Amino acid sequence: MTHKQTGENSTMKNTNQNMMHKLYLIIFQNLFSVLVLFLFVLPIHATTYYVSPSGSNSNPGTAESPWATPGYASRQLGAGDVLIIKGGTYSLSQFDADIITPSSGSSGAWITIKGEEGNRPTLAGSNNLMVAINLAGKNYIRIENLEITSDNGATFRDGISAVGGAANNIVFENLYIHHLDEFGIDLGDVQHVDILNCDITYCGFGSVGGPTGESGGWRNVLISGCDLSYGGHYYQGGPGPSPYGRPDGFGIEPSSGPIEIKNTTVEHNRGDGLDSKAQNTNIHECYVANNFADGIKLWGTGSKIKNTLIYGRGDGNTVTTPWAAIVIDTEGSGASFEITNVTIDDYVGKNYVMYVQYDHQSTPINLVCRNTIFSSRGSNAAIYLANSVNRTFEYNLYYFPNSYAVLIHGGTNYDSEHVADIGAGNIYGDPLFESPAFGSTGNYHIRDGSPAINGGTANGAPSKDLDGRNRPIGDVYDIGCYESTSLVPVELVSFEARIKNQNVELFWETISESNNYGFEIQRGRTADSFSKIGFVAGKGTTLIHRDYYFVDKKAVTGNLFYRLKQMDFDGSFTLSNVAHVNIAPPSKFFLGQNYPNPFNSSTIIPFSVSKKTHLKITLHNIQGEEIQVLTDQVYDGGFYQITLNVQNLSTGLYFYKLSTEDLSITRKTVVVF
Repeated sequence: MTHKQTGENSTMKNTNQNMMHKLYLIIFQNLFSVLVLFLFVLPIHATTYYVSPSGSNSNPGTAESPWATPGYASRQLGAGDVLIIKGGTYSLSQFDADIITPSSGSSGAWITIKGEEGNRPTLAGSNNLMVAINLAGKNYIRIENLEITSDNGATFRDGISAVGGAANNIVFENLYIHHLDEFGIDLGDVQHVDILNCDITYCGFGSVGGPTGESGGWRNVLISGCDLSYGGHYYQGGPGPSPYGRPDGFGIEPSSGPIEIKNTTVEHNRGDGLDSKAQNTNIHECYVANNFADGIKLWGTGSKIKNTLIYGRGDGNTVTTPWAAIVIDTEGSGASFEITNVTIDDYVGKNYVMYVQYDHQSTPINLVCRNTIFSSRGSNAAIYLANSVNRTFEYNLYYFPNSYAVLIHGGTNYDSEHVADIGAGNIYGDPLFESPAFGSTGNYHIRDGSPAINGGTANGAPSKDLDGRNRPIGDVYDIGCYESTSLVPVELVSFEARIKNQNVELFWETISESNNYGFEIQRGRTADSFSKIGFVAGKGTTLIHRDYYFVDKKAVTGNLFYRLKQMDFDGSFTLSNVAHVNIAPPSKFFLGQNYPNPFNSSTIIPFSVSKKTHLKITLHNIQGEEIQVLTDQVYDGGFYQITLNVQNLSTGLYFYKLSTEDLSITRKTVVVF
């Protein structure tokens, strides 16, 4: 009996313990859910901090009481925070206190470090400091609107570095990095990195590059709108060359990719222009000019060059070198490469203008080349393809006036009379460039009569050319990176009118101009009757995108119509489309505060009229005596302004008054000498 009762008690005890365990588990799960909600769902309260040359690191880092040094400030940031570095020069010399080294942000709370808008600060390094900004092992960081350079030629190594620890989700935008001893931007293992609208020039080891990565190297990297130039033309306060033999505009070691480089200028580097060992490198809409060594070098499968201009190998130096405009060489059997709508011009000669698999003769690869101009004006500068290259060369234009061969493919030579045997649509002839160059800026648009005009194919061609024009302009696609512009002397791509502060702002843009004297601005009350209200000078002949702007400060209420009369130097003209706005009349009479105020020469007095009325605006002294009539006439409903000059006035307080039959409005103004 006793034994039985003891067993029953034990069973009840175990049951209670199991119930308690379940209760604890439920409580723990609920607490964990709350913690997850707190960490990942609830918004992080970000803070904006400030740095100023006049600040102090003992301050709280507010706009009113900023910190003093960017290095210190960067270490105070948490996920989601923003650090604004105010305009001025910041000396960086101490390791590692002066190096900007933030912690990581998170996917929903990036850390942003940026220069003051409209007043970009300068980070000036010295004392052989290794780097200005160190992002090794960091994630979710934005760096914007900074200048990084040497402090008056002092030794200073890298601008930005992320080597020695993988960095992910980084954005560099609107940076000006120049005159450094080593790299502008030096990256190892990185993923999801954007380098946008940055000028990175005069760096001893090159603009952008990095060592061999340990976990994939560069992956998912975009470079857009940048200038990567003059690598090796500076070192330790002098013009170089630097100790590094071939400083590139862009040069990276084997990487998984993809890498995209677009809308970027790469010129006058002592090494290569663009040297990518990454797979899936996509280069398009780039200017690669006057680099001493190779123009573009590709090593990884899936890589492409499109809509790109390459010229000036040697950068004005005619010494014989082994470099070429394009080099493709890979160990990867079966790798594929594409070249489409590229313009290549080589002056030096005495080496292949392009060579493919020269160092890996037996490794088979696939190469497609379409709509490309190969111009090799030097001696003995053919295209070389190893016998292992499976080629598709179609609709290309070749010009090799001083070479015995155009293309050498294994043991077969193709001369100028046999380019049709290379593939469908291939032709030979002078491309008729506007102004080819060597060591200086050239113009590689094609002139009337060029065999490149209407010589291409739509197969694989990009939808726009290097200038951003739609392809094709004529009936058929042109060969090369530019479509012919002979059909459009001035190509106006937009014209619009906008109302702002009772004025009308006019905006228009061109993507090419030929013989353009300028634009007469015309306004009308109807869409078929116009008169001249202004003029904006044109740019003559240019193939650069241009933006134009005009303000009609005498716009009246009601419907207004605007158009442009584009005039050539020879007197011919073209009328644009018509832009329309409707300015509603003011709902009441208004007399605005003059500006500037106080003033010492002249000032503007704005006023508005709600209906057709006779009004007078007068100026009075401090005793209330009328001393000047500024206007006395009938006005239609609308917005107006008049100018008050200080002639015959002395320093002091004055009043100006708007009067009609029904009302009177008075304001004060001050004259100061």
